[in-house]
Amino acid sequence: MTTTVWTRDDLRLEVEQELRELLARSESAAESYGPEFARLWALASNHVGRGKLVRPLLLLETYDALRAASAPSPIRSETVRIAAAIEVLHYSFLLHDDVIDGDLFRRGRLNLIGELGEASPCVSRPGDGRHWAQTGASWPGI
Repeated sequence: MTTTVWTRDDLRLEVEQELRELLARSESAAESYGPEFARLWALASNHVGRGKLVRPLLLLETYDALRAASAPSPIRSETVRIAAAIEVLHYSFLLHDDVIDGDLFRRGRLNLIGELGEASPCVSRPGDGRHWAQTGASWPGI
């Protein structure tokens, strides 16, 4: 009987790969709404990837610790998908907080709203860039 021992780096790679796939599907779907929405998802993907992945890693470590050592793990891939979804949900909460607070920075770097507002394709009057950024960041699904 052998059991797979996952290192934190292994878990991180699994979650990062699932996040890339999840966000690529969303970015592809957003293209039908126009290039500004595809850009929104591309930037969002970049920002989600900056996280420490504490929540998904905790979920996967807990899953691995609790499953029986001899039991096969047919649902591990589903657990990774859930872990990635939890990271996207966490990012959505942070983004919502930034919209409510009017923040343009997170950890000393432009957040999604700051980046969108800085070079918005929809700007025709002063303040429009920030409005587009806050509206885009609040778009369902982000």
